[in-house]
Amino acid sequence: MNNRNRLYKLYQRNVALGLQKSVYDLINEDLSAKDNLISMGFEDDTLRFGVEDIIEGILRNLRIDKGTTKERDGFMVEAAKLTELGIAFVEAADKCDRETMQRYIDNGYPVNFQHPKTLETALHNSVFHHDVKAIKMLLGTGKCDLFLQDRASKIPYMNAHLAEPNDEVAQLLIEPMEKAAIEQGINLPKLVAELTYEYEREMGFPLHL
Repeated sequence: MNNRNRLYKLYQRNVALGLQKSVYDLINEDLSAKDNLISMGFEDDTLRFGVEDIIEGILRNLRIDKGTTKERDGFMVEAAKLTELGIAFVEAADKCDRETMQRYIDNGYPVNFQHPKTLETALHNSVFHHDVKAIKMLLGTGKCDLFLQDRASKIPYMNAHLAEPNDEVAQLLIEPMEKAAIEQGINLPKLVAELTYEYEREMGFPLHL
């Protein structure tokens, strides 16, 4: 995971833990403090080098101060509604509720929505539960981002190897992953190895890859 994503995840985790402020506000407040997470949060010296560019990029991506107050309020209300729907979609996958999932898909809801607390997608949950029909349903949309990471740095494929490894589920994902990796210029074995190492280091137990 690159430094920008690591830093963003750190602040996003603070929001998820109950700090009722935006990531943008948290970063700005932190920057004004004498000791801040940006300078103290990581042992990696490469983070400190060029940190201004990292922060500028994060703030630029998060900034929502354009337009009138009415427009901003309308955007936030709409975003809240979409988030509520997205959480229900991801939770439907966690409950193996394929009927609800199908309704979302039929109505064009983004299949790559990530739960704001866990960053899991519907595919993460369907793979975890070895729900083959749901996985095929999601992959059938042709829109799944197979490389989205949850908060534990796992891509959906890695969930096939948690608890009781399931080769059938893993095989469903390998071909579309290989195709997407070629299209996106991703070194797939290297990516999986790096994410697996990071997950095992953080969680303290191995994946059965």
